[in-house]
Amino acid sequence: MQIHTRIRRDLMLLLHLTPVMMRLVRLLCLLIMVAGPCRGAVNILITPGSSAGTMVFVINQISPSPTLNVSGISGYVSAMSLPATMVNIPGFEGGSFSDIFGNLLSPLATVTEGFSEQSYLLNKIRISSEPTAPSMIGFDRVFTTASGAHSLRFDVVGEGPVEVNISAVALSVGVHTIDDLLFGMITVVVVPEPTPSGLLALALVPLIMRRRRRAVCEP
Repeated sequence: MQIHTRIRRDLMLLLHLTPVMMRLVRLLCLLIMVAGPCRGAVNILITPGSSAGTMVFVINQISPSPTLNVSGISGYVSAMSLPATMVNIPGFEGGSFSDIFGNLLSPLATVTEGFSEQSYLLNKIRISSEPTAPSMIGFDRVFTTASGAHSLRFDVVGEGPVEVNISAVALSVGVHTIDDLLFGMITVVVVPEPTPSGLLALALVPLIMRRRRRAVCEP
């Protein structure tokens, strides 16, 4: 009887703490995004999904993408880069190959090229464990430069939270960055499962990023 009572009490405590933990996660995520690098052009926030084996992606553009010369784009480009450091696929060492890839049921964002006003959907994803096959979020179709265009610039509008079938164990918790040709600095924040130890580690991230931001931004 005492064991059953203790289990019941622990379950009630867990049900009480879970919403609190999720509120803390949201608050810490806001702190992380505010403390992000000053050169960041696009932020991607990845949080635990509603069920095991899923993660929620949110994309926001926080500063304009770079303006590019058409001559600097060889052939075509059709993706937003993701940092290699965010990948944590167990069982694969360097030089091996494994992909998580596919089409998303809902687009993560809409990308519009300023000169031609052509719009594309970011609705494909590849998470790769092999550096020679970079991780990316892909356009819905191949990008082609418009006739007469001399420069390019891509504006990003996030489509809201999108749940993706990627397990949390395939991603490394923390802040990851990559300098992308089309979009400038991409900052990806991977949030851990809402456990006390994970929240403690996440709480330290804004402090680290403030120091990094100060080092980058100060003359």
